[in-house]
Amino acid sequence: MRVDCSRGPLTTNPLDFWIQHVIFPVQCIGFLTLAITVIYNVLKGRTKHVARWSLLFLAIVDVLIFACLVPQSLGTFRALYENEQFRRFYQLARIRLYAFSNQLSAVDTSIFLLIIIEIYLRARGSTMTKALFGGKAVFLCIATAITGALMISSFHHFSYSPKIWFNCSDENGVPTKMFSKITMNSAYMTKDLFIWLHMASALLLIFIPTILVYFLVYRITRSINSGRTGCDVANEAMELFSSAEGLLLQRKKITVYLPMVAHSFALTHVLSVVPFVWEFFLFHWLGFKGYSITISIMNALLICGKIANFGLLYLSCVEMGRNGLLNY
Repeated sequence: MRVDCSRGPLTTNPLDFWIQHVIFPVQCIGFLTLAITVIYNVLKGRTKHVARWSLLFLAIVDVLIFACLVPQSLGTFRALYENEQFRRFYQLARIRLYAFSNQLSAVDTSIFLLIIIEIYLRARGSTMTKALFGGKAVFLCIATAITGALMISSFHHFSYSPKIWFNCSDENGVPTKMFSKITMNSAYMTKDLFIWLHMASALLLIFIPTILVYFLVYRITRSINSGRTGCDVANEAMELFSSAEGLLLQRKKITVYLPMVAHSFALTHVLSVVPFVWEFFLFHWLGFKGYSITISIMNALLICGKIANFGLLYLSCVEMGRNGLLNY
């Protein structure tokens, strides 16, 4: 007689189910709308903004990050979580999806920092702007940033391995329900190496970029507030308002958006440290109590942060372009 093999959602807790089933689809639709708008505006040249190509690559990378997260959300819909073929695909692919999402997040950080550097150089009127971001040179900078980020974060692909087992046999005794658990890949990793790689990644992709973003944003806002920018041509604000007040209003927008970008970037990246801190410092006292719920909330906030980072950075680039910083 066949055993009833009930299959539930591919989530870790009830809160995670509602986040993946309701909140993530809304986040996904909102982000895709923003990303498509940015890509269209960049390719069609509908708005004046700096860092055109970097913004385009950043939008594409963020779309790919969301694509890596979609299967987990799909696993909350009955038609899919009751389908054994989909369950097996997800169980076997989630380590690769996790690794790719981490690599893409590293690329996101590197391109984000590259855009901030370009804004800084333009705001300062630096002669390095044309050398680094003029013509085809910008593609070399972008390729270097992407390659470096991919190399630094490549360890995610061999850090983990799936522990697979089956349950609930059919009438012929054939196991029909797959389970899997992510464990450290002992074939390539030791605990010490695992810790050092994650610490190096956190240093190079979280802490140093966050400090640089804050420092550069501070210098940019100081340059703009003091009037020491690389703008020596008529800008859109002056064309619209035909007065110094128009230019001051335009610059005020930049000095509001850029600090918001820095704060959002910092908060988002600090959240990324939570799993590492819990696993290596808090686990001794707390164990797994509350871990899955904490991670579910953290992931939802991270996605909100990525959307905010992208939107605020795009607005900053638009306002910088309107301020007359498109020229070298």
